[in-house]
Amino acid sequence: MLEVVRVISHFRYIQMVSIAMSLFTDEKDDERVNSIRRKALAVFVGTALFFILPITIGSLLGDNTPLYLPLLVAPYGMSGAFLGFLWPDVGWRLGLWLSAIWPPMLLFMLFLGGDALMKEHVDLKGTVRDLLGYLMIMIAACLGAEVGAIIRRRRRADSST
Repeated sequence: MLEVVRVISHFRYIQMVSIAMSLFTDEKDDERVNSIRRKALAVFVGTALFFILPITIGSLLGDNTPLYLPLLVAPYGMSGAFLGFLWPDVGWRLGLWLSAIWPPMLLFMLFLGGDALMKEHVDLKGTVRDLLGYLMIMIAACLGAEVGAIIRRRRRADSST
């Protein structure tokens, strides 16, 4: 009797494991995991650019150079084009993930410098110009991702005909 119970419990265990494995190997789940990986990679690349570019550009050219903003925006557009070319089905939305680090970090910087803003006269025109410049990073990343996706789709269509 005890042996029958062991066989039945072992069978149930194998059945539960196979059900659990089928949940993790389902095609919908694979697509969901791939989607999460794509977004995580885009956020990782955007975060790496966030930390590397300002330091590099500032040390090579200085912070007040007129080339600072274009040299900050262009790599986001190029990275967006590369990622959009890799995954054309996501398209411009990869640009949002690529530039996702900027809004929270800008809010964090505003929080850290908030007391200085209250004590001193704030150059509102300069602040708005800076924010529009940072908005250009998101726009460039989205446009780059869409351009990369369009190029990939056209190459796919040309190769299929």
